[in-house]
Amino acid sequence: MTIWGTIGTAIGCGLLKFADLGIDPFNAMVTGIANLSGIQYGMVFILVTAVFLIFTLIFDKNYIGIATILGLFLVGYVVQYTLVLLNILFPSADMFLRIITLVFGLLLISVASSLYFTAGMGVSAYDATSLIAADKSPLPFRVCRIISDVTCVILGFTFNATIGIGTIITAFFLGPAIDFFNKRLAKPFLYGKGHGEK
Repeated sequence: MTIWGTIGTAIGCGLLKFADLGIDPFNAMVTGIANLSGIQYGMVFILVTAVFLIFTLIFDKNYIGIATILGLFLVGYVVQYTLVLLNILFPSADMFLRIITLVFGLLLISVASSLYFTAGMGVSAYDATSLIAADKSPLPFRVCRIISDVTCVILGFTFNATIGIGTIITAFFLGPAIDFFNKRLAKPFLYGKGHGEK
C-alpha cells in the first residue's frame, strides 16, 4: 500500500501537469520555485520537501517512515518522467483528453494518498504537516489540508506557476476526497469491513 500509494500519487501529479489545467497546490508551489530559480523541477522538489521534513522532525517524527523517504527521493522524478512520457505519447492533446487526464489524475491522487496514509509507514513531509496540525488542533484533517493547500496555491501564484481549475479543485476537495477514500477503501482493505469509520 505504501509503495503503490506513493507511486500512484506521483503519477497522478504527472497527469495533472500534462493536463495543464492547473496542478495540485504543492506542485504548483514547487513548479513556481523551479521556474524562478531555473533549477530542475526534481531537485527543487527534493529541496522543498526537505524543508517540510525538518518541520515534521521537530513536531512529530512518528509520521516519518519509508513513504517519507520515497516521497523525498522518488516522487519528484516520477512526476517529471510521467510528464515526459505523456508528452511523447500524446504530443498534441486536445481539450477532451486534457479534461479526462485531469479527472483521472485527481482520482488517482485521492485513492493513492489514502492508501499510503492508512498503511501507517510514514507519509510525505508535506502531507505530514496537515496530519500534525489535525493532531495538535481541534480542526479535522480535511480542514487542515484545505488550509495548507490554499497557502501553497497562493505561494504558487506568487511564484508565477500556472493556476487553473485543477489547482482550485485540489485545494478545496483533495482533503475531503482522501478522507472519503480512507473510510471507504483503504481502511476496509487493510483491516477488513467495519473499520472504515474508525
